[in-house]
Parts: sequence; structure tokens; C-alpha cells
Amino acid sequence: MKRLYRYFEMRRWERIGFNCMLVLMGLLFLFSFLSPYLFKPGPYSAELRVLAKALDDSLAGQAQEPRIDSFKPRKSSARPSVQYFEFDPNGLALADWQRLGLSEKQARVIHNYEAKGGRFRTAADLGKIYSLSEETVAKLMPYVRIAAEQATVDSSPDKPRTAKVRKEPPLLNMDLNTVDSTTLMALKGIGPVFSVRIVKYRELLGGYYETAQLQEVYGLPAETIAGITPHLVLDKSKIKRLKINHLSSQELAKHPYISNKQARTIVQYRKQHGMFKSMADLQNILSLNPDFFRKIEFYLDFNVD
Repeated sequence: MKRLYRYFEMRRWERIGFNCMLVLMGLLFLFSFLSPYLFKPGPYSAELRVLAKALDDSLAGQAQEPRIDSFKPRKSSARPSVQYFEFDPNGLALADWQRLGLSEKQARVIHNYEAKGGRFRTAADLGKIYSLSEETVAKLMPYVRIAAEQATVDSSPDKPRTAKVRKEPPLLNMDLNTVDSTTLMALKGIGPVFSVRIVKYRELLGGYYETAQLQEVYGLPAETIAGITPHLVLDKSKIKRLKINHLSSQELAKHPYISNKQARTIVQYRKQHGMFKSMADLQNILSLNPDFFRKIEFYLDFNVD
């Protein structure tokens, strides 16, 4: 023990504390060893035994009782049988859509499409409804019968009933790359908010190269896009291109299709390997994925001057 004191250079009061700790540890160990012999548990009282038996009986009874929930009839999840019939999709009632096999939710999507100005001109236009699968559209198309023109009857009691032909509005043919926000509001479903968003996003992109890019405009419904697409044209010569050989990473990153990381990668590769002469040179950057190249190729100018 003295060697241990000398090895740790323990002072007198440290030795005393160390010895006291050893004694306490020995007493605790001895107590834990002898406690089962010194403190034997006594017999349970009669009341405790009665309570324990009652608890066991109660648990056993619950295990034998059938669950009431298991006898409740389950709601049938079977959908009503499909009834195909000739129909005009314009203005068709919800119940008739459901007879054709559509769910209530799918039918309401179609009604929302019509409420926002959408119209079916051919059977293939059913494919514009995003909630309908290709299989469902293929099953419905043989039964579509769209009237060439719709007539409305003047029901005024003072005048003889005469049929008035409702003509379809002419196509507006707006150039999506030059039209202003005020003119866009002439399209059904496009108010001041959406018209401003469409123009602002066009300015960020540099121009649209396809109408499908309208899906990237925040909040613009798919039904509205389908309704206005026939009225839009695209002059791709109006697209403003990025001079990829001269712009900094900060300037490149302002484009919606180029992230900060991608912009830094492009500029760093340009510094190491020289200017890009074509899309093939840009595709040598392995960290850029094919989807990036597909979207950005319309916006790049590889002119080295």
C-alpha cells in the first residue's frame, strides 16, 4: 500500500480519503451479498392475495370476450358497375361521369376545368385532364359525341322561341414571348396575378421555347394551361441567350435552370479547359445531368467573341 501512495504521491489527507472509500466499498459489497439472507420477504397478506386473484380473473375474462368491433359490417369498397354510353363531355353531369367509371374526384376535376374556360373540341381532348389515365381515356374516346355547334333558346314569353347559335371564340394567337400582362388577361382563367407571373417568369428565363414551361409558373393550374394553349404561339427567335463563355458564375446562377453550384462548376471548367464551342463541350462536365442539358440548351450562346 505504501508503494501505491508513493507512486501517486498521495498526501496524508488523500490517503485517509482513499482508505475510507475502500472501507465503504467493502461494506456495500458485503451488504448486497448478505441482504437476501437477512431480509427474507414475508408471506403475502390475505387481502393482497384476493386482489391478485380478482385481477387474474378479470384479465382472463377480457381475453375470452369477443370484440364487438369485429361484428360490425364493413362498408363495401366495391365501385358501381361501369355503364358506357354515347356522351358529350361538355357540360356532362357528375353522376353521368361516375356512370362511365370515373370517381367523384375525377369528375370534379373535369367540372373545374370547364368552369375555368376549358372545352372539349375533340375526343382526344380528354387527355388534357391530368386525373384521367391513358387507359381510361382510351376506353371513353369511342363513346364521345361532340356537337358541332350549340344552340340556346330564347325562352322569353313575349317573343317566339328562336334558336341562337353560340359560336366558339376565335383563336387569339398571342406570342408568349412578346405579349404583355394586360393582353394575357383576355385569356380565360388568366387574371392580373397569373398574367404578371407569366411575364416575370419569361423575363427570368429569357423567353419560352414551349408552352409546357407554363407548368413552372407558380400556382398556375394545369386546367388553365390546357385551356389557353390553343391561343398561344411561340417566336423562339425572341429568346435571350446566355453568353456562357463570358458570364460570371453569379450572372449564370440568375437563370432559373442553373443553380449556384452548377454555375460555379461551369466557370471553373471554363477556366481550366478553355471556352465552350458547343453543347458537346459542356456535356464533358460529368456532374451536370442530362435533364439539365435538355432544359438549358435553348438558352446558351457559345459565341467566343
